[in-house]
Amino acid sequence: MVVLPSTSLKMSDHSGSNQFSTSCTDQDYLVLRAREALGKGDSWEAKTWMLTARAIFPGNFSIQFEAYTKEKEGGHVKESAKCLQSLFDKFPEEVKLIKEIEVIMEVLRNVTADQEVM
Repeated sequence: MVVLPSTSLKMSDHSGSNQFSTSCTDQDYLVLRAREALGKGDSWEAKTWMLTARAIFPGNFSIQFEAYTKEKEGGHVKESAKCLQSLFDKFPEEVKLIKEIEVIMEVLRNVTADQEVM
């Protein structure tokens, strides 16, 4: 396993109007790049950044949850389900994950109740 030190780094992107400079962690940098790519409509680049982040930091809940959220928002049902399963296996006590599961359970209850009425 590769362990990278958690250091601050300077991000600098000098590609026209997307210029920015800020200090952030390695994890934040990867997520920001994925969000930036998604913002400019390049979903493949965004997915590449998130896959990289997930591979380098498999024990980081924020990165794993971000990947799940992006898959869910993108309508990728199978991928989001895989991410959710992985989250539940690795981080069963995370409050944010528990709340997400509660939301899913509520939706399922409502769908079931609606089907029973019909």
